Amino acid sequence: MKRIPDTPIERSHSPRSNFRLALIALLASVGFCGIFVSLGLRGIAGDGTVALCLAASCLATALSARLFARFVR
Repeated sequence: MKRIPDTPIERSHSPRSNFRLALIALLASVGFCGIFVSLGLRGIAGDGTVALCLAASCLATALSARLFARFVR
C-alpha cells in the first residue's frame, strides 16, 4: 500500500516534484553553458552554425527561466 504524505512539506518535496525541478535545472545549465560554447565556436565554425547554436541556447535558457518562474512546490 502506498503511503500518503501527511504534511505539506512532504507533499511538496515528493520525488516527482524533485525530478521536475532537477530537469528544469538541467535545461538551464545546458542552455547557459551553450551560450558560451557557441560564442567560443565563432572562430571555428561558420556563422550560420554559431547563430543556430546561440539561438537554441538562448531559447533553452529563456524557457528554463519561465519554467522556474511557474514551478510551484
